[in-house]
Order: sequence, then C-alpha cells, then structure tokens
Amino acid sequence: MLSKLLAFIVGLLFCSYGLKAQVYGCRDIQATNYNPSATINDGSCVYPVTNVPIDTSMDLAAIVKESSALQKDPSTSTQFWTINDGSNSPQLFLLDTWGNVIRKVWVKNQVNTDWEALAQSNTHLFIGDFGNNNGNRKNLKVLKILWSAIHSTDTVSADTIGFYYPEQTDFTSSPDNTAFDAEAFFYSNDSLYLFTKNWKTLQSSQYVLPSTKGYYPAKLRSTYAVDGLISDATYDTASKVAMLLGYKDIGLGIYTCFSYLLFDYQNDDFFSGNKRRVELGGPSTLGQTEGISFVNDFNVAISGEAIKKAAWGIDWPARLSKFSVKPYLVHYLSLPQYSIHSLQNNFWPNPVQDQ
Repeated sequence: MLSKLLAFIVGLLFCSYGLKAQVYGCRDIQATNYNPSATINDGSCVYPVTNVPIDTSMDLAAIVKESSALQKDPSTSTQFWTINDGSNSPQLFLLDTWGNVIRKVWVKNQVNTDWEALAQSNTHLFIGDFGNNNGNRKNLKVLKILWSAIHSTDTVSADTIGFYYPEQTDFTSSPDNTAFDAEAFFYSNDSLYLFTKNWKTLQSSQYVLPSTKGYYPAKLRSTYAVDGLISDATYDTASKVAMLLGYKDIGLGIYTCFSYLLFDYQNDDFFSGNKRRVELGGPSTLGQTEGISFVNDFNVAISGEAIKKAAWGIDWPARLSKFSVKPYLVHYLSLPQYSIHSLQNNFWPNPVQDQ
C-alpha cells in the first residue's frame, strides 16, 4: 500500500513539473509582447509595422503580363516557372533571373479555366486551376505534372485532383463578392494547403487536400483576418516557414502589396503560430502581386501582374521583384527544432539508409 502511495505522489510531482515547464506565450523576440519564459507558442505575437525593402525589381516579358503564380525550378536558384491566369493558353513559362521567358511547356490535356497558383513536391509540379472570382465554379481542380516530364519535353499531360468546399451551398454568380475564391497553395507532408481569397471579409481560410489523383472535399483547418486578398503562397520545407502574398484596395482601384510570414505553428495549422505581416510597397513598382516563391536562404521572389487603367493614365508593366525576409526570422531560426530541420538537409543520401 505504501509503495502505491509513493508512486502516486511521485506521479503527481512529475505532472506538476510538466505543467510548470510548459509556458504558453509569444516566443519571438522581435514581437512587442515577447515572453522570454514561453516554451510553447500560442500564436499571440504582435508585431510593429514592418516595411520590407525590395532589393531588385525588373520588367517581366510581355508574354506573361498576366503572371498569376511563381515557382522556383528545383534544379536551380536562378530560374522560375510562371503561368498566366484564366482564359489564356494552358502553358508554363520558364523565366530567367531577369524575367525573360526562356522556355514554354504546353499542358496538352487541360484548359486554363483560371490558373492561379503553382506548388511543388520533389517529384511533381502542381497547378491550381481554382480561381473563382464569381463564386460559381463547380469544377475546381489542381493539375499534377511530373517534373521529369517538364524538364524533358515541351508538351506534357497532367493528372487531375478535383475538389469542392463542403461549406459552400450557394453557387449564384456574385463577382468579387465570394468567400470561396482561392489563388494560393503549397505542398507539404503529402498534402496540399490552400488559402482562400475572401472578398467579403478580407479573411483567408486554410483548407487541406490530398495530393493524389481523385475528387475530394477540401477540409477546413482555420481562418485568419489577413486584412487583404491573398493571391499566392510558398513554403520552405527545411525551416517550415510559410509565406502568403496579397494586396489590399486602398481606393480608386489601387492596391498596396503585403506578405505574411507564418512560422512556429502547431500541427500544420499555419495560422496557429506567428503571423507577421510585412508591407512590400505599391503596385507602381511591384505590379499587382500575384506570385511568390522562396529562392534560397530566405530570399524571396514575387511576380506582379501588369496594371493598365487608361482613364487614369496608368500603364504599369508586369514585374519580377526580389527581397530577403531572413532578418525577421533570426530568433526562430535559432530555436532547437529549426536547427534539426536544417541539419537534415545536409545528410546524403536523404533519406539516410544504413550510413
């Protein structure tokens, strides 16, 4: 009996220690409410207004003036794939580091209903044909293409991942007034993560899809008030840092451009951790920001669609711009879990087998 009592007391002590050891709060030293005692991020970090300097910005080739996505080619850090949005040809365009088109790849078994995003795994490129400005589409889908095919031929075929939003019951056309538009996604852990462009509330909802061929309900994970329209997303596998890109109408149809850094989150709920908004500038320099991709070492590239408003004398070309977000991740990158993720990328072969 005494031994059971002692075991019970010891158990209570361990539980008490565990509870005391876990402190929820803001773990980012750059936040205004940083808690140095916090061991678990509760997503409460608040940040000062952050304006990110653009390192370089250059015109995109006229053939991709409606660039709606950007994805670094996995074989190089100087070339990017982009696409034009809806009603254009079903083509992929390879850009060099100066924004020139150096290659075109035709997707022969698909049409471009409204291509809006690109994502990648080690083996495949994904095209998000899920633009839905009117809120009435019932043929939302993701196209899946082998990288090996893209790198070896100029005409490829794509598998289809179809999906729907279970929360949507009304498909009445309502231009620029729907909660079920999307232009942003990325691949992680065998799944696709979509971020909606809610025209009504300026929120974004995170949905999850399988990355395999089929037809699925998109699973809602969480929603966050981003105060703008999300137009693309990118993800760094090693650090598990995600970025959203967007713009906000500031009047007269002119937009200011921004991004969100999403990091130190829980269980692939990208809105559960730090959500640092960074302001990028105006469309006269960046275009209408539509594509984003990590390049290397937290350097980022974005593409902006051309903007033409003849009545106001505006004729701004499509742009390719680059900047760094590493200064805003210094504390996170020093945390133990990031060091582990970073180290695993230096193993060869990866995954490691017997040595």
